[in-house]
Amino acid sequence: MNRAKARRTRGQAMVEFALVAPIFFLILFGIIDMGRYVYTLNELQQITREAARVGSVPIRPPECNSLGRSSCVKQIAIERASVVNLTTGDVTVTCERIEADASISILANTDDCAGTDMLVVKTQTNFNLITPLVAQYVNKVGLNGEARVTVNQ
Repeated sequence: MNRAKARRTRGQAMVEFALVAPIFFLILFGIIDMGRYVYTLNELQQITREAARVGSVPIRPPECNSLGRSSCVKQIAIERASVVNLTTGDVTVTCERIEADASISILANTDDCAGTDMLVVKTQTNFNLITPLVAQYVNKVGLNGEARVTVNQ
């Protein structure tokens, strides 16, 4: 009688595990994906801020010798990225000037940015989920970073 009861108990535990395990692993991978998402978004924002800071000051790092402001900002953003894969097409650099009538004009050349102009750096990338089932329906999530810095010259 004890053997039959032990077999039923083992079988019952296996059935319970089979019912609970997929939900447990879905929640576990969801938590891992959320952590990866926050880390990637934080890194993208940090890269964008650092690149904007480099572009806003007159003295640039040695990596930017003989490069214009926009090219320097893009190169710094790409070099500082460790988790995020950025290309030059993923980084946008513009310069905004506030006119006397309070309108904002975007300068065609970022090298024409002067003091009190705003240097705007935008970055974008895709985030790939690893959670089973969720990743099949939501393949890629777009992440964007933006920094606005007053030019000091």
